[in-house]
Amino acid sequence: DLLGYLLSVASLILFFLAVRMVKYGLTEETDILSRYMWYSYYVAQCLIPPTILLLSLSLERKNGRPLGRGWYAVYLPALVLLCLLYTNDLHGWAFALRFEDGGLSYTHGPVFYLAMVWEIGVTALSLGVLTVRCSISACRKKGWIPVCTLAVCAVFTLLCFVFDPPAFKQPELLCLTCIAVLESCIAIGLIPSNAGYGGFIDRSVCP
Repeated sequence: DLLGYLLSVASLILFFLAVRMVKYGLTEETDILSRYMWYSYYVAQCLIPPTILLLSLSLERKNGRPLGRGWYAVYLPALVLLCLLYTNDLHGWAFALRFEDGGLSYTHGPVFYLAMVWEIGVTALSLGVLTVRCSISACRKKGWIPVCTLAVCAVFTLLCFVFDPPAFKQPELLCLTCIAVLESCIAIGLIPSNAGYGGFIDRSVCP
């Protein structure tokens, strides 16, 4: 289960970056398709947090049993948000679109901010669950490290969102945040991983 969840997160990150590449490389001159590529950014943004939450819930389970299917209901809010995002052209609740002088401008609506709260809230909850469920006290004491990592990345991403510097764009920053948080959890032992590969190689007998 752990490997499956991590692979799912990695696949969603790759999907996010691929959609961004398609949007700016192939569909920029096609208004409708480009707009739906933009909406597709939120597939990864909405689905990665609950996947990390399921990952955290699957650790330290008694008897090593997988999570019950009922836990997958955690995806339902994400699916509702995605439906609202993909139908934005009909209601404008996520982005209020304005077509002026052949260009597109927009302002953010309540669904956009709700999606942001969902992403940050579920990710923070996942870190809390990871820390509480970890059976190694030394790792639990370091639980502040991924929390601080998330906070620093979130503040930096917010500043880039407000000031829009050309060197940093939101998709890359969000993917970097996800990777940094997971790597920090692995580094301190909240997410178990193998180590000592160098020692295995040194002790192996070459034929």
